[in-house]
Amino acid sequence: MKKPFLITLLCTLLPSALPTVWAQNDAAMPVHRIAAKRLPDMGVPRVGHAVLFTQGGELTVMGGHTTGFVPVQTAEWFDGAAWHTVPMTYTHDHGTVLPLSSGKVLLAGGHEQPLGIGQTFTVETYDPATHTFSSYGCLDNKRCFASAAELDSGRVLISGTWYAKDGLELWDGSRANLHIKDVAAVRSVPCILRTYKDDAIVFGEEDEHAKRLANCALVDRLRGDAYEEPFLRTWHPVIGQTDYRSDACFVGDTLTGRYAYILPVMNDGGRFAFALVDGGRFSLLPSDYAVPVDYEGRVIHWFSRFVADRDRSRGYFMGYDDEQRLYVLRADYADALSADRGTLRLSLYVTDPLPALGVCTLAALSPSGDLVVAGGCPPNDNFNPTASVYRLPVGDGERAGAAASWLWCVVAGGVMLLAVALLIIYYIRKRKRARSVTAKDRDAVPAADADNPSDAQTFELMQGYLLEEQRYLSQGIHLSDVAAALGVSDRELSTSLRRQGYRSFPDLLNAMRIDYACELLRQNPAMKVRALTAASGFASESAFYSAFSSRTGQTPRQWASEHLPPR
Repeated sequence: MKKPFLITLLCTLLPSALPTVWAQNDAAMPVHRIAAKRLPDMGVPRVGHAVLFTQGGELTVMGGHTTGFVPVQTAEWFDGAAWHTVPMTYTHDHGTVLPLSSGKVLLAGGHEQPLGIGQTFTVETYDPATHTFSSYGCLDNKRCFASAAELDSGRVLISGTWYAKDGLELWDGSRANLHIKDVAAVRSVPCILRTYKDDAIVFGEEDEHAKRLANCALVDRLRGDAYEEPFLRTWHPVIGQTDYRSDACFVGDTLTGRYAYILPVMNDGGRFAFALVDGGRFSLLPSDYAVPVDYEGRVIHWFSRFVADRDRSRGYFMGYDDEQRLYVLRADYADALSADRGTLRLSLYVTDPLPALGVCTLAALSPSGDLVVAGGCPPNDNFNPTASVYRLPVGDGERAGAAASWLWCVVAGGVMLLAVALLIIYYIRKRKRARSVTAKDRDAVPAADADNPSDAQTFELMQGYLLEEQRYLSQGIHLSDVAAALGVSDRELSTSLRRQGYRSFPDLLNAMRIDYACELLRQNPAMKVRALTAASGFASESAFYSAFSSRTGQTPRQWASEHLPPR
């Protein structure tokens, strides 16, 4: 008994000798205090504007309004030492600003008058190579607080407005935009996310009056009918009156056809988290720490969208406190997007109080991976924007304390791993001597336990969870999501599924979705297969047909002729 006792003692004592950063990693989120560098002020105080780095790497601000809520008809670009002013054709106060794959920037809409009154039809582009603007006709609808996304075809999908008519429209560089369709719900600053080369979904939380939508789960599609997304009944995208660009939170790869995005989301209980929208399928991303709502007794007001640094597989979510500190929550997402579905690794950056800090604007990601915030205003004060500009050095930040103690961590970690390995080998050999169990026997489901009450109860709990708010219709739901919600392991759920006659979790989902589709057909015999596919949670008609045939032994048409009264 001496050997395992000594190894166990060694494993117990070693962690206490490790650097404090390791212990902190287990107990609390890593926190970095960073010194924000103040850059020269812009020429004009602004809010309701856009901040971005162009393809040439120039920091540029466009539009917005200045002191007194007066629209600004200029842009400014920074050469590393000073700001340079460029006249715009129109004003774009709370307009849409979208960097294009061509290197140019599209600007559209905005308030028509001072004080945030009205909307405009105006469209123009900015060429950073010449620092000039060119007008391009007009929108189909007057808009401000709209959003835009460039499709693979180069056309731009635009939707969203403020106190005006809405719809989906496309801009292709011509003088007039093409109206595509009306929307199921009018939204302010909606999310527009691509799901395929030339398809996209539109959703959000705010209506045209910046109030909570009556149905936040309603999603419009460029190609297809509107549908309800069960995930959005519980989790809502974090909305702020900032310019929204879908490319900012894109984490996919168009070359492989993966259209994936990360969104900060919030539930009605005030909890923040991150969601993955992958090909239109919504799911909650697990993280190693909870998103903090306060720090050292100060409330954090999270306000921004997710800004992804795709070169480094990480992104940022921003907030502030009432003493004018900025908070940047860094999320390393490579593991979370892998096939093994790992977790987001979170760490927090905190500044000292910053004089003349403005909020309510989306930060720009520099080529070096740092963040830049420019302009903005105090919360709920659109009349007194700031001209201040800050660079936040997050690009090369690593977990606190790691650089100072890396050698000791490697040595101590290696000793710990060796001790754990020896302990595992000892007990494996001891267990093998006690009894021999083949892999086949371990993995098999005992026939005698087929009616195990605990398995039946677990299955009922799983069914109840999926039926609640029709979660089974969400394309982004996974076995691990259900297991986490019920407080059981993935293995327990898998075992209960097999003992109830289902091959896998997707097998159960397909069965529930097909049953729902059959009920929809009973209620509406004229319903088309395309609408059935979307309404019952399938990603494609081929997947719907396959699941329907597997579940019923018939095609939808055969089933309808047998079970529905003739029309």
